[in-house]
Formats: sequence, structure tokens, C-alpha cells
Amino acid sequence: MFCVIYKWNVKPGREDEFRDTWRVITEAIFKQHGSLGSRMHSNEDGSWIAYAQWPTRDLWENHSDTLGMELTRLKQKECLLEDVQVLMKLTMTDDLLRDSLTPTLRVARPTNNMEAVIRFYRDGLGLKELGHFENHDGFDGVMLGERNAPYHLEFTHCHGHSNLSAPTQDNLLIFYKPDEEQWQSSVSRMKSFGYQPVPSFNPYWDRKGQTFEDPDGYRVVLQNGSWTV
Repeated sequence: MFCVIYKWNVKPGREDEFRDTWRVITEAIFKQHGSLGSRMHSNEDGSWIAYAQWPTRDLWENHSDTLGMELTRLKQKECLLEDVQVLMKLTMTDDLLRDSLTPTLRVARPTNNMEAVIRFYRDGLGLKELGHFENHDGFDGVMLGERNAPYHLEFTHCHGHSNLSAPTQDNLLIFYKPDEEQWQSSVSRMKSFGYQPVPSFNPYWDRKGQTFEDPDGYRVVLQNGSWTV
């Protein structure tokens, strides 16, 4: 993770107009260039401070001009006492930031192949084991994901019960990876653990992605791109 700290000194009375332009520009950068967004803060001295997050420094340094923002940037410049300052360029080493207001998504499903499924998602896909339990009301289970991420996966097995495999080849779990180097690294990792890509049922996912099938027949797409709303 790479972060950039920015500082603006805004003309008195133009704060709301400045914030409006900042939101429009930030959303455009997020959609066009694969940034991870930004947060704005008001400082005690009257300045405005924002930190923007990017997957890599290279992506930040080499992204192209943001299309359609020329007039908005001119409007923002009219709100400023001086040009924006880049205060710091930071590479993240540890992340313990938590947002308790962000909902957490858990995707849970049963399996008859617990060890093989764990190997696929933990070793091949690179997810971390966040927790596990044994014989909890007759269930064994494991949670896999990224620490502090707003999502994780849960796989369970109920003693004495057998579970069916995936109902179709179009039951997908899709990971968007806008940075091509990181995407290629993820694909190579899957292959190194013996998982080979399969043709996607929907050919759309083959254009910029690779599809892998887990031991239960459910499929994971590693997509070299971003998705925004």
C-alpha cells in the first residue's frame, strides 16, 4: 500500500466549493486510475489535509491525466491561496486502522473437502487464516480473508452430513486486482500450487482475467481491473 499526503490552503469562504471539487476529482481518479480513494481532514491552522491510498507507488507515479476534469481543476484552483502541496509519500508497513462503522461481509458455505479447500484459498489464493473452530454444535469451520478487510470467507462441515458440489460453473467469487503486477503475481501463485486456469463459463471473465476451480467446483476469478459504482 502506498499513501500520499496533500495539503491545501483555501481562501476564506470558499471551503464548501473546494470540497465539492475535491470530491469530484477524487471520484474520477478512483474510477479511471485504480486508486483506493482518499480522506479529507480539516486542520487546526485552517488548512485542509488529505491522504490518498494507492495499491503501489508505481501506479500513482505513472497514471495518466484524469479525463474530463480540466474545468473542475480550474474551479478548484480558484479556491486556493496557493498550489497544492505534497507533504509526504509513504509506503505502508503495518496496518491496524479499523473502521467500526464499516459493515463486514461474510460469505459462508459448507464443504466435504475442508483440507483441500483450505489449501486452495489459503495457500493458492493467499488468504490468511483468521480463525477456526472444531465441533461447535456439531460443526467444524475456518475463516479466511485479509486482516482488517471488510470481508472474509467461512467454510464449514457438519458432522454426519454430506454437501453437494457447486450447482453450476457460473458460481463465482471475483477478486478485482487493478495493478497488473499484483494480478500476475496472484495468478502465478495459484499455478505454483498446482491450480491451472479453466475456461470461464461466461467468456467475459477470460478477456482480462483468469478463472480457477476449487475442490468443490466453485470458481474464483482473478480479474485484472477495477470495478466502481
